[in-house]
Amino acid sequence: MTTTDTPASAVRPPGPDRSWLPLGALEHATFCLRQAVLMLRDGAWADDGATVTGSAAHQRVDDGRSLSLRGGRVHHRVALRSDTLRLHGFADAVERGAEGQLRPVEHKSTGRYLHAARIQALGQAVCLAEMTGQPVTEAVVYVRVDKQRHVFPVTDSSIGEVAQAAARLERALTSPTLPPVTVAPAACRRCSLQLICLPLAQLP
Repeated sequence: MTTTDTPASAVRPPGPDRSWLPLGALEHATFCLRQAVLMLRDGAWADDGATVTGSAAHQRVDDGRSLSLRGGRVHHRVALRSDTLRLHGFADAVERGAEGQLRPVEHKSTGRYLHAARIQALGQAVCLAEMTGQPVTEAVVYVRVDKQRHVFPVTDSSIGEVAQAAARLERALTSPTLPPVTVAPAACRRCSLQLICLPLAQLP
């Protein structure tokens, strides 16, 4: 069975094991570790214009379809898992090139936090390589607002970044205290969780 026709149930973590991390949490943890812990451990969530726009962008690719693309195929909403890093989740799309090369594609409504989206896409590449046994040399973030594809190489160094992001989040989730505020106040004001997090009250 190939990755692109593996059912989601086959890649979910076993039982209620909370030590497995959602792939999407890598982006939140890279942008703001405090935000990631509030969402994952405490179940905090609040919608704003950005989250609604982002959800709408994902609905366009979360239908599970498979389409032809430049001699290859693109598969939408592909379930992924890494037993090594204990990550699980979905890729918005996985492209299979004409020669069989695989490439995960993460869709974002804007490129404002591209550095964080990069880690999420690289995490998908790690999962994809582990599940298929094939080398995955690139990960892509597609930004819908300007229709730009940002291609990131998958290297030993970038795989290490993914592992470090997962390890930081694991440690933060088991800590009795919330991580400190580390992002700029302007970014906090754009965060949908600002009224839950109260970041400005935490700053010196």
